[in-house]
Amino acid sequence: MLLQGAILNAQTPSRDFTTQVTTNALFFDGNKLPSSNNPAGWEPNDSKYAYEFGQKLVADGDCITAIDGFIFFAWYAGDKDNRYIRVSRYNPVTEKVKTLQLNWQHTGFRGNKNIGESHNTIAVGISPKDKTLHLLYDMHAYSADTGNNPGFYQNRKGNGTPVGNRYFRYSFSLEDVTAIADNDWTQDKVFEKANNSNFIGNYTHNSLNGINNPDQYEQLTYPKFFLNSNDDLFFQMRVGGNTNGAVRFYKYNSSNKSWGDYTAFNVVDAKNNSAGNAPDYNWGLYGEIKFLNDNIYMGFQRRKGLRDKYQYQDGIFIAKASNSSGTQWETTGGTSVASPVVNADNLKIGDPERQLPSQGRGAQQDDIVMTGPFDYTVTTDGDIHVIARVRDNFNNESGLVHYYKPQGSSWKIELLNSTVKAERIYTSNDKVYIIGLNNSGRLRIDVSNGGENDFSKIYEEGASDVRYRYGTVRIVDGKVYFLGMENDNNTDSKEPLHLSVIDLKIQDSNSTDEEDITGKWYKLKNVFTNRYLTSKESSLATSVPSSGFDKQWRFVKRGDFYNIESRKSFGNGTGVVRGVARTNQIVGTNFDAPNADPDKLWSVKRLFSGAYTMRVRTAKKYIQNNTVNTATLTSFKNTNRSKWILEEVRSNRQSSDQFTAKTESEVESETISVFPNPTVDDFTIALNGVDKGSITITDMKGTVVYKKAIQSKSIDLKSNGRFTTGFYIIEVVDENKRVFRKKLIVK
Repeated sequence: MLLQGAILNAQTPSRDFTTQVTTNALFFDGNKLPSSNNPAGWEPNDSKYAYEFGQKLVADGDCITAIDGFIFFAWYAGDKDNRYIRVSRYNPVTEKVKTLQLNWQHTGFRGNKNIGESHNTIAVGISPKDKTLHLLYDMHAYSADTGNNPGFYQNRKGNGTPVGNRYFRYSFSLEDVTAIADNDWTQDKVFEKANNSNFIGNYTHNSLNGINNPDQYEQLTYPKFFLNSNDDLFFQMRVGGNTNGAVRFYKYNSSNKSWGDYTAFNVVDAKNNSAGNAPDYNWGLYGEIKFLNDNIYMGFQRRKGLRDKYQYQDGIFIAKASNSSGTQWETTGGTSVASPVVNADNLKIGDPERQLPSQGRGAQQDDIVMTGPFDYTVTTDGDIHVIARVRDNFNNESGLVHYYKPQGSSWKIELLNSTVKAERIYTSNDKVYIIGLNNSGRLRIDVSNGGENDFSKIYEEGASDVRYRYGTVRIVDGKVYFLGMENDNNTDSKEPLHLSVIDLKIQDSNSTDEEDITGKWYKLKNVFTNRYLTSKESSLATSVPSSGFDKQWRFVKRGDFYNIESRKSFGNGTGVVRGVARTNQIVGTNFDAPNADPDKLWSVKRLFSGAYTMRVRTAKKYIQNNTVNTATLTSFKNTNRSKWILEEVRSNRQSSDQFTAKTESEVESETISVFPNPTVDDFTIALNGVDKGSITITDMKGTVVYKKAIQSKSIDLKSNGRFTTGFYIIEVVDENKRVFRKKLIVK
């Protein structure tokens, strides 16, 4: 059990606002279709909205996202005769939600408007590079008719009535629409109109690039968008069926407004694959590709084409890409697997039912059910966390299972407290958050340290707040964006829809008290690449080695922000750095510091790890060392590419154009000595040149394990169980506020 102080760094979240978007969102309030294989002759009750698969459509799937404080979400208007697509935007400047209507309706099950199809969700994505909005509509794996009606679709079983150009549906916006005026939030001023025959209702296209291409776009389902640390937009979809399907992902090119061909994570028809490890069954998957901690991951649940104790999915699986393109995959232990994946067995991390009290004993065919919430995340320390809900019908048991793998350790498994409810799991630095609805249908958030299973409730809404049937969550820059369907006990197919925003207070919880970094020159070393930020005339790059004036920077205070100034010659600056929001470029200027222009003002925060982030005021994006070793802006702050070590340049001037500098590590080695280091138990810290100040020792998760005022130049410490195996940071702050650090290794 952790001490309470171990999670004090996770501050109490606060709700920014909750607003009712509409009272007229579509909800299937009727009965489930008796048999999807033979619906002919069954007439649903006209006063209710019957459905297939499930009752949820609005506020489900990947239907909400945010950028620069603007929030975007898509939904359907209620009742059978309406069903039109609505796209809403919350404007943080005017604090208003504006909604436009696209001239296309919910398709209905196999084209029947009287039967709702819960898979027809709408995914919403934004490209930060050109500020375009993208909508993908889930057609649930319809196929193109290759006979007399090219470009048509039929249902998955091949016996539906073809309807023109609907096997794939996609809408995209004009450039730079995310922050347009509220009055301009209309269909014709936001969305791109089709200029050829491949469209549905003018603003809905049946291809990504204007070419009717069933090989690329038919039989797709479950759309989801994601970004990498370079702010490239991707989407994923599954091709094929539930027991014989593969996940594909596509990358958007903002320079020419086009999508590339797909990359496949796994293969279709696995049992007939020529690979030596091909299984004797086909399989499909339900999961999500994410870009986390500078790596591509795939977390999923598998569904095999077999009849066994699993009614649907049969376990939890995690894969990690071993290259930046996602074409080679490996286990979380680093063992390579054939790519695209043919056999997923080596990626399996466990069977959740084994954590229930009866451990799944006695379960017969279809008794184990895993269709509830499933999600995963990875902390900046490399800890992997997975949550999955499982139900054992034979033993009448259910629970939320937590798999977690601390960096460098093996997988651990725990059954979470029954009060913890989950829709999503999210990480910031070394904290892990679970967001969901409690038993009364109100929002709740729990937090734990990364690599651990000690979740504590830090936010829960009360009886006076909205009670939800269900909802969907997106977390962007430390804020929870929740789109929820109110549970108001209405007796029709129209329900109230609410937007709620909760601030996790992550920026405050992950940064330390401000340290004076002005008046000194620094070299800025990237945590991920170990390359140094380098001035290249009007642009910025990264390079090695660390010597040279072009790698030296200083911070000049301007109000609550800083100018970042490059060094030209000894003691003089060449100009301040500017962040260009639209292109994500970082450029040098001829402007002197201090300068009040918002695109030249930077928020500089020191994290508990000792690294720093630098965020430009206008775009609220961070300086990163991207994959081609240039310096650009990114929306991701929880990646090591966005974190920088400040190495102070301590110079001894020899002439007007020459100087020597001690690196930060050299200065700290002279100031702090630790012996023995590594140590098994007791150790001594010796200080040189520091008489007054404080000394603090933290572990690699930022937890303070020792802190005292300096009273002697030699400090003898006995472990007494305080220092377990691992790495620690010794930090000394002297009376002049100078900071020195040393790494301690405990074996």
